[in-house]
Amino acid sequence: MAYALSAKTELGYLAYSSLREGAAHHVMQHEFQPRSLGMFSYALDDIVGHLPCPQHIKLDTDGYELPTLRGAIQTLPKIKSLLIEIDERHPDTKEVYALLKDFKLMGKYPRGKKEVYNCIFTRK
Repeated sequence: MAYALSAKTELGYLAYSSLREGAAHHVMQHEFQPRSLGMFSYALDDIVGHLPCPQHIKLDTDGYELPTLRGAIQTLPKIKSLLIEIDERHPDTKEVYALLKDFKLMGKYPRGKKEVYNCIFTRK
């Protein structure tokens, strides 16, 4: 079963960027589009509320990190670490850093000059 994560739990449409195997950059929308699938998107807090809280989270949402993190406001204070894909070109990146800093999660950045990379945030 597929789950989509978002800022809140609601019914929406997952619009596929491509139907090819391994494609990325799909987005949740409120209106039906060609190549879309009706599905629920869930706030991570709503899912975790029914399960033991995770200590570590891996998040790779292809540019949808900020809404996903906003749906995890109750979960973020309880985790030890978060692995997240960062795209420095995305307009929400600074807000992602600020939100994680508010929860005392500090990033360990890779060496080199990459625009897209995985970053581990750990509790300060």
